[in-house]
Amino acid sequence: TLVKIDTIYKDQSPELNIYPNPVQTVAKISVNFLKPGDRANLVLFDYFGREIFRDLFGSNPYNFSREGIPGGFYILTVSNPTGKTFATGKLVIE
Repeated sequence: TLVKIDTIYKDQSPELNIYPNPVQTVAKISVNFLKPGDRANLVLFDYFGREIFRDLFGSNPYNFSREGIPGGFYILTVSNPTGKTFATGKLVIE
């Protein structure tokens, strides 16, 4: 007897890519889970936990400009519009 087996897809782990890192002026930030038409929040925190930058984006890759942000080490989060965080990464600004 043959039994139907549905295809099981392995969930992709959210992947965040930042290039170049460290950033001098502009960086490209891409996420593997963002589909065309999807929107996501990009939030940048300093190491004291203060929010430094926030933007809602739909392009992949996202062009991040460090204009007005001082040099240092930062934590970058990408979340859906309801606030569920998908990916985090470290960002260095020269």
